[in-house]
Amino acid sequence: MSAAMNSVYFWNKENLFSLNPADLSMKEVFSFSNEILDFYIGNSGSAVVQVRIDDGHSHLYYMDDTLQVVKDPFAIVNTATNHHINGLTFTTDNNQLTLLYNEEMRAQGTLSYKIFKLQTPIDGIGSSILKPTKIDFTNEMSGGKLQSPRTAQLLSITGEKSILFTSEGHRVGDENAISLYVAPFSDSNQLTAAPVSTTKHFSYFPLQLTDESIAWLDYDGDTYELYGASQDAQVVASSTEWSKRSVKEAVNNSILMIFSSIITIMVSFYWVLPSLFLLILLYIFKPNIFEKEEINWVEYASIIMFLVMPITFITKAMGDYFYFAAPEYLMFSGSEYIVLLVISAITSLIWKFGRDPDWGTFGGVFYFMGIYILLYATSIGPYIFNLF
Repeated sequence: MSAAMNSVYFWNKENLFSLNPADLSMKEVFSFSNEILDFYIGNSGSAVVQVRIDDGHSHLYYMDDTLQVVKDPFAIVNTATNHHINGLTFTTDNNQLTLLYNEEMRAQGTLSYKIFKLQTPIDGIGSSILKPTKIDFTNEMSGGKLQSPRTAQLLSITGEKSILFTSEGHRVGDENAISLYVAPFSDSNQLTAAPVSTTKHFSYFPLQLTDESIAWLDYDGDTYELYGASQDAQVVASSTEWSKRSVKEAVNNSILMIFSSIITIMVSFYWVLPSLFLLILLYIFKPNIFEKEEINWVEYASIIMFLVMPITFITKAMGDYFYFAAPEYLMFSGSEYIVLLVISAITSLIWKFGRDPDWGTFGGVFYFMGIYILLYATSIGPYIFNLF
């Protein structure tokens, strides 16, 4: 069965029927030579019909808005158990048929997905069998290629033709999550997409509700939940009103961030421990060193050890999340080391002129550490310390 705005269509073997939802009257629309496998309806009232050839292949036929079959089949798609079509979307703008279909393939127990494109003038439909072209997508945030795109939907967003689809997530912590993306459609086979979903699990069946609103299902391994996103000001205003669920999510997120902060603090001890150990050990075994009034070599040695430690983890810190979230002025070549050098220079100037001569070695080292960590946390920290 398949439903349009004002009609319902269903089929039995090779026979296609329509049902009027107003009075439930039924009539036969068309009879094909082989079994109908699926029926896809476009916004203009036209349709694409999938008709079986054999156990592994099907023909695609085009039906105009009067539901008359236009000529012969225009494409052949796979329908085998381990390699088959899994959804289809099309438009007929500017007297041209643009069709995208999703293909699912299982090999050695692993599922993979691809999106293929077919294009032809309406007048040329059925004159030949079209050869599909695979479409690849790149995440505009990370620059990485999106893997296993699926469930494509052609739609118009603020008057611009776009593709709404799902693919493997690229955010930190996504792991095997499936996220929702949108890409401006063009004649190119290499498209750039932006993530639009806010869910963290498996996004399924994206659907356009209006010109400014979409919906999708999120599967967390146990239940499906319906989510939506919108650019409509009224919808956005309504969605910001507090509810019991809002309070529950705020409490849960607060607890998570508390634990995240605790873990971050514990991990950060790796940064300061070498300097602290040096100070403590010397204070135990050579306490006379700390009785000198001027700045001694212990303070300089502790500061140098403190400055060296960020170099050991800066490459890992500036990972995928950093390049996803950080502004462009922090992402130039060699920025991970130049940023540390700039922070070190500024901290050294503040330490030189701000350190009180009456402070001891411990006070001077802690003053330097505090200034450095403050500059580090406020400049690049927001793009690094993200555990969830």
